Amino acid sequence: MTSPSPSRAGDGPSERRLPRWLLALGVPIAALVLVTAFVFVRFPFDRFRDGLAAQLGQAIGAEVVIGELAPSLGLRGPGFVTHDVLIRWPDGQRASVARASLHPAWSPSWLSGTPALHLDAESDLGGVVGVFTAGDVPGFDGKLLALDTGRLPLDRLLGGTRFDGRLDFDGALALRPTGPVGDARFEAREGSVSAANLPIAVPYDLLEGRIRFGDDGSVTLDGVRLTGPMLSASADGGTGPGPSLLLAPLELLVHLEVTDRNIRPALRSAGIRLKPDGTVDLTIRGSLAAPLIR
Repeated sequence: MTSPSPSRAGDGPSERRLPRWLLALGVPIAALVLVTAFVFVRFPFDRFRDGLAAQLGQAIGAEVVIGELAPSLGLRGPGFVTHDVLIRWPDGQRASVARASLHPAWSPSWLSGTPALHLDAESDLGGVVGVFTAGDVPGFDGKLLALDTGRLPLDRLLGGTRFDGRLDFDGALALRPTGPVGDARFEAREGSVSAANLPIAVPYDLLEGRIRFGDDGSVTLDGVRLTGPMLSASADGGTGPGPSLLLAPLELLVHLEVTDRNIRPALRSAGIRLKPDGTVDLTIRGSLAAPLIR
């Protein structure tokens, strides 16, 4: 009677090897998880938090204080979550961010050693979604959503002109210490415009257009349109190079159509020569600090 031959190594169920495709997939994933865990354990969060706060503050011209920075892992990969962020502008205006997420962004800037982070934040001023690039010249490519313009220090930048409303802003900007460079589209809703040379605050339903910031400090407005219950307007032009935005030479072509007859006398008394149908073409020169309307 012939006895059964002994099993060869690897034939038993306990000796079976894992498929090669599973090893090829599992080993890199395990390595990534281990490296990510090691980075989170050893990462200098305090130093990164302070550097990030300084970069953001330089970009927006304000003091930024990040209360907490912690690791997170989501669909975008490993990243960070910040809590209790406080923003303070020099004129005393403040904003707070309850929570924001930061994850590495797919960007060629990493090849030159410049970090690029995908930023997603919601604050009491509005929302921010986009890619923030750190470095000597920070950059932002993304959107500002439903931004409360009435709480921003825009009046000191625009010679006392005040914009209230909710602003959506979509652009790509290099944030230099002397001012931004790049272009963007903007759309604001349900607000008002007021200025020293306007007799009343003008409400609007929609204010939209394109703005371009040049390398030389010039600012160009293109296809700006305002529509509201009292009047509508269109404008093109901007400012040239100058020592500051307020003092730069200004040339703006404006077409105005006043639909509310009740405010026409007030505009005429302010020197705006309306035609009988309530329209007028204006040329605004001088500067934002001292505009001359003709």
